[in-house]
Amino acid sequence: MGRREGDAEQRKAAILDAAEAEFTTHGYSGSSIRAIARRAGVSSALLYWFFENKAKLFAAVLTRRIETPTVLAFPPEVNDIPPTIFLIGLAHIYMEAISNPEQIKLIRLMLRENEREPELVKALGEIIVSRAVGPISRYFNHQIALGNLRPMNTDYAAQAFFGMLISLILRRNILLEPVSQAMNTEEYVDAAVSIFLQGMITKEGAEAKLEALPLDALAGIIPHEAKPPRPTVKIEIEP
Repeated sequence: MGRREGDAEQRKAAILDAAEAEFTTHGYSGSSIRAIARRAGVSSALLYWFFENKAKLFAAVLTRRIETPTVLAFPPEVNDIPPTIFLIGLAHIYMEAISNPEQIKLIRLMLRENEREPELVKALGEIIVSRAVGPISRYFNHQIALGNLRPMNTDYAAQAFFGMLISLILRRNILLEPVSQAMNTEEYVDAAVSIFLQGMITKEGAEAKLEALPLDALAGIIPHEAKPPRPTVKIEIEP
């Protein structure tokens, strides 16, 4: 089959579509680069030009599902957004994206394959650190410098922030645990971020206002395009 017409981005998108179809149908181990390339209408050589190996391709498929302008994307402007605005917006959008049924299928597949495929685990680890934990850790460092957060180990804080969201996804969508399935997701996120911030934020940070920052820096976070703006979380700081 000849190469799919179109530019590089179109071919890359076709490869990712084909890979997701192959992985969800045949599993990670049961899918081959040759079959994915054939389904995408490209050569195996071109596929390898975009993706070093099958593990990196799977990681790209997984992250594409949550790769929106605000999830796993941290432009420099967001570092100046106060925590009570940025973290609540990020948490809601991240939870919504990671709960997508297609994303859950890929997470289940990853959990099944991780012991047999060390390269897959390594590739996903690189994605998580470089695209999620690292940027949010830098955000926390910047907010500490501004005086809005208390000094802390920001790598630990970043892990804790994402962990409180992922743990509900695992209980609710992977373990199918009844109590978590009955929870209101939006209420959980509000409560979790509020509890998280009460242990981190200073009085100055709780009172921080969003000033002199271009509104387009908040596009997709506060407000969410598809929803009315969420209120700022009210944090009470004990004297």
